Amino acid sequence: MFVFLLSICSCLASAPKAVVFDYGGVLTEESDPKPAISFLCKTLNLSSDEFAVINRQKKLALKEGKFDAEFWQGYALERKIDLPLNWHERFVQSLRAAFPLNREMIELAQMLKSQVHVALFSNIDMRRAEFVRGWGDYDLFDTCVLSYQIGVEKPHPRAYEILLHQLDLSAGDVVFIDDMIENVAGAKEAGIDAILFQSARQVREELHKRGL
Repeated sequence: MFVFLLSICSCLASAPKAVVFDYGGVLTEESDPKPAISFLCKTLNLSSDEFAVINRQKKLALKEGKFDAEFWQGYALERKIDLPLNWHERFVQSLRAAFPLNREMIELAQMLKSQVHVALFSNIDMRRAEFVRGWGDYDLFDTCVLSYQIGVEKPHPRAYEILLHQLDLSAGDVVFIDDMIENVAGAKEAGIDAILFQSARQVREELHKRGL
């Protein structure tokens, strides 16, 4: 009995104080651009080939600082295409359909909030982050560390330093989950326990081993 209790105490003592999730590929399913493409082709009267050409122009415009919706609305204005009054709302909905949430992982993050600090650590640009923020996906997390805000991306060592600073925790108190092996390796080099995401079940099992 003493050994059993000692084992439990040891497990509790070593349990992490924070679990940090990557966003794309961990909290979301594999992306599928078809819903967004279908919406744009329908509302802008574009064939698939025409869309491919205009979309290349959009990518160049994004590099110059434009946003997706701004580009497509400008395209419609230039060609005198009347868009529905709720076009922007529907466009955002089509993007949501293109990046569906991994419900099992979301439920796991929600469950963990009663035990530990739950954080998000994501490589993302400002325009994409605004969509994610609008969907309410960031609201679940106690802390969100986004690369465009901190000025550095995983797996740069500085990114992990900033993460730990914002969590106000030591590396040994944190578990990080990412689907990119280089990001997991970067975390481990920073002294952070890290799990390479494969499935929700695998992550639950790994966290259970760590006392959660």
